[in-house]
Amino acid sequence: MTGVHVSMSLPDELIYLYSGQNKLVSFVDAKNRLYFQIAKHIAAYRWLFTFLFGASPLTENQDDKLVTNHPDIEPVRSWRSSSLGFTNQSHDQIQYLDFESYIKQIDYLVENHHFYEQSEFYGPVRLKGKGAVKSLVDNGTDYLEFRIFDTDPFSIDGISQRALDFLHLMVIDSVVNSKDWTREELHKSEAWNDDIALVHPSELIKNDEILAVYEDLITRLSTLLIDVPDFLKSRFKEAIDYLTETLSSPRLTVGGRLQKKISHGSLSEFALYIGKNRAEQLKKEFDYFISKKDSLNRTYAQALKLGIETEKINHYQLYLKFGDRSQLIDHNVELSNYFDQNKDINH
Repeated sequence: MTGVHVSMSLPDELIYLYSGQNKLVSFVDAKNRLYFQIAKHIAAYRWLFTFLFGASPLTENQDDKLVTNHPDIEPVRSWRSSSLGFTNQSHDQIQYLDFESYIKQIDYLVENHHFYEQSEFYGPVRLKGKGAVKSLVDNGTDYLEFRIFDTDPFSIDGISQRALDFLHLMVIDSVVNSKDWTREELHKSEAWNDDIALVHPSELIKNDEILAVYEDLITRLSTLLIDVPDFLKSRFKEAIDYLTETLSSPRLTVGGRLQKKISHGSLSEFALYIGKNRAEQLKKEFDYFISKKDSLNRTYAQALKLGIETEKINHYQLYLKFGDRSQLIDHNVELSNYFDQNKDINH
């Protein structure tokens, strides 16, 4: 039962805009408040990420007591994302009430030896920076670490582009449609997450209150599409379509698809099949990479590292696409200037 951690940082321009809109003098204070606002929003919607992307239906550890203690429950949508999964003890839970209390709670649990160190906080979103967690107060949050995704066996990277696009949309929603989540609402969302995690992966959502929130979110996110850059519109629309379709057809979710691969109470056969195919695929890609002429090897590796979409034309040409810009190259190019400064790639 493994998961993928996704890290995200914000551009300074957005933080300055947020600071001005909220009349905040300190840049560090603005950073912390905006990062926490996003973290709180995503944590409050964890149940939705579990519904869409939950993918740990079985525990195949023979020493694990989960099934023994909870007979006739498997397969579930996500053991890992439930209160029985990868989480802290109930008396060591951190509440996402506000930035100051978030820091104090973690610091208290470390100082009183509930946590060996701050990394033992296993919440859905963590605020990250240099040094101890209390140093974020003076130095500011550097980035967020999202821990809400089970490993997706259908994606070679363990997480799909659709999942990342949906997370991106939800981050935008947290900024544009900010909400002052109450303690009661946060507790309710935790209960919703557990209910959704511990049912069959093809189970429909039947709670009327959850359905109302779900449908309201579809409307909100659809409205956001109007103002997003053109190069993101189709990807974001696909994420919203997925959100809409799975509401009535949970079998289309990652968990719904994965439970069909269970054979004799195990996913071992499927895992071996996936592993063999992935090994063959990666070998082909590696052979392709080293067959390129030397002048393109560094550019190809750099493009992958920078997240620039790369299409294989032949052994002597690369087609690169980033946003609404594209370029065909046939020799080594320094991509960092193009990526950082939005400059055209020059032959």
